[in-house]
Amino acid sequence: MIRLYLIIGVITLSYCMAHSQMVIRDIGDYVQIGLPLTGLGLSLAKKDKTGTYQLLKSFALQTGTTFLLKRAIKRKRPTGGKYSFPSGHTSLSFMGSTFLWKRYGWKYGVPATIAASLVGYSRAGVDDPVHHTSDVFAGAAIGVLSSLLFTKTIDHGNRIDIIGDTTYVGFNIKLNLARL
Repeated sequence: MIRLYLIIGVITLSYCMAHSQMVIRDIGDYVQIGLPLTGLGLSLAKKDKTGTYQLLKSFALQTGTTFLLKRAIKRKRPTGGKYSFPSGHTSLSFMGSTFLWKRYGWKYGVPATIAASLVGYSRAGVDDPVHHTSDVFAGAAIGVLSSLLFTKTIDHGNRIDIIGDTTYVGFNIKLNLARL
């Protein structure tokens, strides 16, 4: 059911991209919060206390790192404001999408990662961006790494997982040939 909501959200975002740049930014504001809340709701619905704890640790690392870097670097935004680097919207959304992918598999992860990418687009890809492109990529990296550090995979048979640590990121494909 949650996958259906994510797919509907991606389709809605794609439609809005063709119609209004401001709508894209507004939707990005909501999706950045929706992705980690989806992870939290899913872990609570599945009574996955370990997953909930892992998500909260990832959130704390992502939020703390983003906050500290923004205050330390003080990069000016394209719009003139300060605290542009890294993108907090992007780091939060990629933390949520990576958690969903790593903990619950690609069926949740793919739509969530598409949605997180659209959040990044809403910050730097629109006509009047609020972030530099490098801010968005740095935010995505912070979000992905914070979830990779704390989130452990649940074994459900066939899987495509994001793996890595502070030195590499890659994919692990596991096929249970007896189930194919």
